[in-house]
Amino acid sequence: MLLNNLVNPEIIGAVARCGHKDKILISAGNFSLQTRANKDAKHIYLSLTKGNPTSTEILDAILSVCPVEAATVIGNKNDPLCEAHQDYIKSLGGMELNMVSPDEFYALAGEFTVKLAIQSGDYRPFSNIIIQVGCSR
Repeated sequence: MLLNNLVNPEIIGAVARCGHKDKILISAGNFSLQTRANKDAKHIYLSLTKGNPTSTEILDAILSVCPVEAATVIGNKNDPLCEAHQDYIKSLGGMELNMVSPDEFYALAGEFTVKLAIQSGDYRPFSNIIIQVGCSR
């Protein structure tokens, strides 16, 4: 029996195959994994209903089994933080988010270092995040 919050066998297996500096994309429900995410990454579609599960819920589950050393989102440091970004910072223990333009984010999502791409049911603005796997605790 698992003692963490993550119980999805496909996600557990894909996270276990990630190494230091590999990346995991958690996307909004309207983000096209087919055209935007690394084609060789494991693609998992978790969207069940609009809003479920949220990208933050998926992030929290992954954080129960995987250290994260960096996080990247679409945004501008000069703009107020949106709800999703506030949630990510809280989940990540106050970690500063790397803010990039939409085009930069899409390019990052397609890189070979993205080993896992998960689509959420989240439709909040800017509810996409790329996390970088850290070293074991």
